[in-house]
Amino acid sequence: MHNEMKVNTEHCGPTGSEEKNTVLPPQYVGRIGTPHGAQYVDRGAALDHAYMRSKQLSSLLLLMSGEGVPYFRLLNINAQDSLLALARQLATETEAMFDIVIADQDGGAK
Repeated sequence: MHNEMKVNTEHCGPTGSEEKNTVLPPQYVGRIGTPHGAQYVDRGAALDHAYMRSKQLSSLLLLMSGEGVPYFRLLNINAQDSLLALARQLATETEAMFDIVIADQDGGAK
């Protein structure tokens, strides 16, 4: 299942607290603010998107923990920081998806 086709990233528009005042087009169920713009989630795709991001986060953390720790520590500090920032972004996005999943299942918009 390839969910990237169901998510539209726009590089303009409000983020953060302004997000709650945004009127979504009918094809979208929710919107997530990202460091690089807004990410709109299509109706019917929220659960798949949340699952995809949680699996990506899990895989990334698997590589950075346990037996992967020595290899992670061999990376230069900038690469380590980038990987940790990616993990944080995936976790933040996954957390934000919960309200959107509920809205999608209820048939309404966030």
